[in-house]
Amino acid sequence: MCGLTGVDCKVYARFSVSLSLESSEFGTSPAEYKPMSEVTALPKRDVLVVRLYLASSYEQRSLLFRRLQRWEKLSGATMLEAAAGFGDHGLAQADSMSTIIEFFEAAETAETVIADIRHLVDHVVVWPAQEYLSNR
Repeated sequence: MCGLTGVDCKVYARFSVSLSLESSEFGTSPAEYKPMSEVTALPKRDVLVVRLYLASSYEQRSLLFRRLQRWEKLSGATMLEAAAGFGDHGLAQADSMSTIIEFFEAAETAETVIADIRHLVDHVVVWPAQEYLSNR
């Protein structure tokens, strides 16, 4: 079980999830996907996952995202626009919704990027993780 009542989850490599309910299938697991028990045997590296929270104008968010995109050692990032949310001051209005930019890198690279852009963001959340490397 994966925390959803009545749902049996099996996690596969490439972060694909197969969900099945008693009455219907939401997805299947292609033969090329392997159970996580086999994935853990893949080579891995320690990384920091960095989540940046911004509550600024579209232009400022785009400028920061482009700055990250040009960062020579940053391999990739994802920008997410919030659809709803709340905080200390109650439910957020559409014009004040946060944007989240997330990436993961080796600790040294992540810390350098954070130091460079910290003054441009509202909050930074960081946690350690492991990236499983494909053997392709």
